[in-house]
Amino acid sequence: MPVNKDDIKKMPDAEKLMLFDHLLDNIDEELINQFLETEEDLILRERIEKYRSGTMQCDTWENVEKRLMDQLKQK
Repeated sequence: MPVNKDDIKKMPDAEKLMLFDHLLDNIDEELINQFLETEEDLILRERIEKYRSGTMQCDTWENVEKRLMDQLKQK
């Protein structure tokens, strides 16, 4: 069932994280290896492991976007 961006925006953050986790689990590793350089692959794998272990801090897109916009206004 296709999910559009507007539906995702309406989801609670916990559901978004579960969706993200499900997507990560279902990405074909061979496909990833075709498109990622070794260094990029290592960075991605480290970040996935940090996310899964709960040691990575996550934020909503709205908060990230606000911080970026604030930074742009300061320049």
